[in-house]
Amino acid sequence: MTKYQFPIKSNTLIITQPFRTVSPVDISKALSIETTDHNGIDVVCGTNEETWGKECVWPFPWPGIVYDSVVNATFGATQAHAQVDTVDPTTGIAYSIMYLHLSSVTKTKTQADNAMVVYNQGDVIGKIGNNGSVRPVPTPQFPLNGSHLHLGLGVKNPGELNYTMVDPLTVFEMSHTVTEETPYDKLIAIANQLEKTNPYQAGIVRAVAGIVKAFTN
Repeated sequence: MTKYQFPIKSNTLIITQPFRTVSPVDISKALSIETTDHNGIDVVCGTNEETWGKECVWPFPWPGIVYDSVVNATFGATQAHAQVDTVDPTTGIAYSIMYLHLSSVTKTKTQADNAMVVYNQGDVIGKIGNNGSVRPVPTPQFPLNGSHLHLGLGVKNPGELNYTMVDPLTVFEMSHTVTEETPYDKLIAIANQLEKTNPYQAGIVRAVAGIVKAFTN
């Protein structure tokens, strides 16, 4: 099966939450009792500072048509997202790519807008941000907390009426430096963030990390 370029321009790509998973080690999400499946993958490009503002691009060698690409005022912040659709001219397979938690989009279009807005391969769709529902939550002291791209991919075969969400890694090639955080790594990252504002909670998270590591080794 042919794979296409990954839709982020970065030499480092790290999956922080894979497709169809509920992260058991994200303390913030656990406290919020978020238990739904993850219809996409979360990707960072290193630290929050290295991730925020990275360019997201159109990956296919044929054009994509914007279904929805907007900037909204949400949760007191500016939130941008884009959904771009296309059809493979050789197979008839339709793809719909969702770029979420963007800080900006290159072109805007609402679902009600009938204008034809097109992207070609390599065009910048938008830039990675950290607004909406992200963890850790951005603060005045750490405004780039939670920077990541949630990348969703729907696929519709010829004759099908609806898109089926699939793992983007089945279609896109991650040929750069790619790693996947372990539960222990993710807990330690959370503890490091808490250390600056709440050392007591950081200690609790580190203790949980030790338990997780003992059960996963």
